[in-house]
Amino acid sequence: MSKMKYREIFSSSIGSGLEFYDFIIFGFFAATFAPLFFPAENVFLSTLWSYTAFAIGFVFRPFGGLIFGHMGDRVGRKAALSSSIILMGFSTLLIGILPTYEQIGVFAPLLLVLARIMQGISAGGESPGGMIFALEHSPNNKKGFALSLVLAGTMSGTLLATTISYASSLFPSMSWRVPFIIGFFVSFLGRYIRNKSDETDEFEQAKQTNQLVKYPILSGLKRYPKNIFLIAIASSFSFCAFVVHAIYLPSYLKKTSLLPIDNQTIDLSIIFVVIVSVITAPIVGYMSDKIGKANIAKTVIALMSIFLFTLYSNLTSISANAFLICQFIYAILNGSLVASLTVFLIESISDTSVKYSSYSFASGMGVIFAGFSPMIAATFMHMQNGSLILGSFIFLMGIFTLASVHKLENQIKTINLETAYAQM
Repeated sequence: MSKMKYREIFSSSIGSGLEFYDFIIFGFFAATFAPLFFPAENVFLSTLWSYTAFAIGFVFRPFGGLIFGHMGDRVGRKAALSSSIILMGFSTLLIGILPTYEQIGVFAPLLLVLARIMQGISAGGESPGGMIFALEHSPNNKKGFALSLVLAGTMSGTLLATTISYASSLFPSMSWRVPFIIGFFVSFLGRYIRNKSDETDEFEQAKQTNQLVKYPILSGLKRYPKNIFLIAIASSFSFCAFVVHAIYLPSYLKKTSLLPIDNQTIDLSIIFVVIVSVITAPIVGYMSDKIGKANIAKTVIALMSIFLFTLYSNLTSISANAFLICQFIYAILNGSLVASLTVFLIESISDTSVKYSSYSFASGMGVIFAGFSPMIAATFMHMQNGSLILGSFIFLMGIFTLASVHKLENQIKTINLETAYAQM
């Protein structure tokens, strides 16, 4: 493809952003859900149960990757994406209209978990599929920039969720149900935008030339077993870092008053983080097309690992101004990481007929760990020297991710050499 299809990329950006809003908004209200759906005498345990419900959505992402990945590789990218966003809309609406524990007892948390499972299945097919959809509508020399636009759209969904969460803190009378009901209507807007898009040329060509396979995930596991394993490891770091930093940490700081910063400033700092990340991603995406995705990704992973270790290890002694400066640094690193790493991981699965299934499943397996990161962080911070333990945990994740990206880079070179040799 010699020309980038901006309409399809824009639709993918908007659709991914709207669906990610539906998925992530739960995390911002997890602390609110604790007494409403998981009442307990121990506030820590109540909050932990709420974060467990949040994590359930991540656990079911690989299943969504299998379901919608199969549809995307067999029927078409467009059909899979249109279906996944509707499932997200209805599951988000279910959360918005759920009675609380006080009203229906144990059925309240059970239904909340069911809705979260549905959200996880949807997100497992939507997020990877939207990115693949954009890449397949882009020329080879602009894939990094194209994907960065989708990622910027995804982060804009986070921005919308963060802003609404902040607005709800300013107006306590605003029901927590409103953001979820909004999410229901948002999903139909996303579907409308998706329906205006064309199917990708790569999929249509694979279909016309009978390259499609009956069981894409099995074929993918057979051809790319090491790649799928390494993608799963590499995918976990950026998700885990973001969930801890943007969802768990603000809640913790507001509850403990650890830093001399008021709650409003903490919320605004997260909004600022997302805005800077949205701006940074396309810039780094453009650069990655010029100097290489893997090189940028490895550099940013190393810098973020060191930075987050330093920040979290000194969290109890940092000043308010230093914390705000750190938020700016993290925002740049976050935007740079997702823009460079994600396209590299997707491109490691080169076969169109198995790409959707293989990458969706692999990335879904990777982010399971991220779903439990608020629980892990809460447990660490409940310990003595908890901030040091949390910093060390994030640092070790970064080291494993760095090694995985390096190994995957070598694995891609090996597969390319084997393919070239077979064609001689």
